[in-house]
Amino acid sequence: MDLGKIDAVKFISKLRQLGLFIQDVENNIAYPNYIWEEMGYEPEDMVNGGFLKYVHPDDLESVEKKLKDCLVSNDDLVRSLFRMKSRSGEWRWILSTSLGVELNDKGEIAGYIGYDHDVTEEIRAKENAEKSFREAETLRSAAEIITSHLSLEETIEAILEQADRVISFTCASVQLLKGDNLEIVGGRGFRSDVEIKGLRFSLEEDIPNSKVIKDKKPLIINDRISETYSGFRVLDDELTRSWMGLPLLFQNRITGLLAFNHREEKQFSPEDLPNAQAFAHQVAIALENARLYEEAREQAIRDDLTGCYSRGHFFECLRREIDLYERYRGNLALIIFDIDNFKSINDNFGHLTGDKILKDVVKLASSVLRDSDILCRYGGEEFTVLIPSGTIDNAYSAAERVRKIIMTQLPHPDGSRIVTVSLGCSVYSSEDEKNPDRIISRADTAMYRAKKTGRNRTCIN
Repeated sequence: MDLGKIDAVKFISKLRQLGLFIQDVENNIAYPNYIWEEMGYEPEDMVNGGFLKYVHPDDLESVEKKLKDCLVSNDDLVRSLFRMKSRSGEWRWILSTSLGVELNDKGEIAGYIGYDHDVTEEIRAKENAEKSFREAETLRSAAEIITSHLSLEETIEAILEQADRVISFTCASVQLLKGDNLEIVGGRGFRSDVEIKGLRFSLEEDIPNSKVIKDKKPLIINDRISETYSGFRVLDDELTRSWMGLPLLFQNRITGLLAFNHREEKQFSPEDLPNAQAFAHQVAIALENARLYEEAREQAIRDDLTGCYSRGHFFECLRREIDLYERYRGNLALIIFDIDNFKSINDNFGHLTGDKILKDVVKLASSVLRDSDILCRYGGEEFTVLIPSGTIDNAYSAAERVRKIIMTQLPHPDGSRIVTVSLGCSVYSSEDEKNPDRIISRADTAMYRAKKTGRNRTCIN
C-alpha cells in the first residue's frame, strides 16, 4: 500500500469509524468519531472544547485537566474515563485516549488526536455484578442474623430489623396463618407497632393478604389498592399507596406472609422480587425453627401429667421476677397450695383417680387465674402460683378464687364430700436480699397454718 497516494480526508473518515477523533485547536477544526455522531452531535459541537458542556459535572474537572496535559506535552498518552450526555439525555461512559500533536510550523502543540471507546455496557455490567454481590452479601448477613435467634419474639423482631436492608418500605408486618385467619405477630414503622400486634384478618375478606395466601405467590399493588380490594384496611394514619405481599413457604406449606406498605405510589417493582423472595424464604425457615424451639421448650417446662408449668420453670420465673423487683421496686406475690388429704385418695381409690384429681385441680385453678399468673406443680399434690406485680391482697383474692371453685366443682371420689385445698400467701420484700427461699418459706408456713387450723382455707404470712 502506497501511503503517499492515500486521500487524507477519506483516510480520516475511515479512522473515525474506528473511534479516532482529531481536534485542531489552532484552526477550530474538529473531526469527531462515530461515537460523537451516535450521541446526536455535529462536528461544530466539538470545536473549542465545546464537548465539555456535555461532560458530567462530577467528571468535568478531571477531563479539563487531561486536555491541558495534552496541549502541554506530546510525549505521553493521556487517558480519561468520564460520562457524557447524549442529545437524547442518556449518560454514556467514554474511555478516551489522547495525544498532543504538532500542527504548526513553530513546533507548537496546537491540537490533539485520540481514540474514544464507549464502555457504558462494560461499566453497567460491572456495576450490576457489584450490586448483585452486595445484595447477596446483604441477604446472607440478614439470614444469618434472623436465624441466630431461637425464641419466636426475638426472631420476629430480627426479621423486621433486617427487612429494610433488603427493600425500602414505610411499614412492614409479619403475619402468620392461624386457622382461617392471618394474625399480625409483629410490625415496624406503624404509628403504634404495639397496637397492630394481634390484629387478625379473615381469609374470606376481600384483601390482597388473602390472595397471597391462596395463590402462594407474591403480589405487588402500586396504586388504587382500596378500589381493587374492598376489604383492604389502612393500618396507620397515612394512606398506603403501594403494597407488596410475600408468601412464607416452608416445604411448600404456606405459614403466613410478609407485608410491606409504602406511602408513595409505584414503590415496588418486579425487579424487587428476587431479593425479596429470597429474604422471605429465609424468614420462613427462621420462623419454623423458632416455632419448633418454642414447642420443645414448652414441653420441657410443662408438667407431663397436669400440663401446668414444672417445678424447674417455677424457680426460673421466680428468679426472673425477683430481678425485676430489685430493678424497679414493684410487687411480687406467691401462693402455695396443697390438696387436702390427697394421700387417702391415692390409697383408697388408686393412683389413676389421684391423677385425675390433680388434672382437675389444675384445670379449675387455671380458669380463675389471670393469664399473667404462673401456675406450677411444685411436687406431688403441691402447687405454686407466682403473681407478677401482685400485692398480698392480690394473692389472697386469687387464692380464694382457686379455693372456692375447687370446693364447689370438684366432688370427692367417695361421693359424700368435696375435694378441698389449703393455701398460703406471701410477698417478696427487699429484706429477702434476692434469696427466693425466703418468700417460699413464708408462703409454705402460711399454707401449713391453714392446714392446722382446719384446712380448706387461705392464710397469709
